[in-house]
Amino acid sequence: MIEVKEKWNLDIDVEDKHKKCPFCAYYEQSIYYRETDGFGWFSVKYYNVCCNSCGAEGPEKRTEEEAWKAWDKRKRKSDKS
Repeated sequence: MIEVKEKWNLDIDVEDKHKKCPFCAYYEQSIYYRETDGFGWFSVKYYNVCCNSCGAEGPEKRTEEEAWKAWDKRKRKSDKS
């Protein structure tokens, strides 16, 4: 049987280089990562951005950069392309 362990860690990034939350327009977000240890000899990290105000979360991505890009691509329903 394979045991999967997960660790959740938090790195706060409140710089002004990312878009505000598409739901509550709050400007501070945090990046979380989940680290899995499936076989004991390797681990995989998954990152996602979370709003510090309303808790909205972006999708999980394999790198921190991809998670921020996915967050910045999110649009409010009222935004027009």
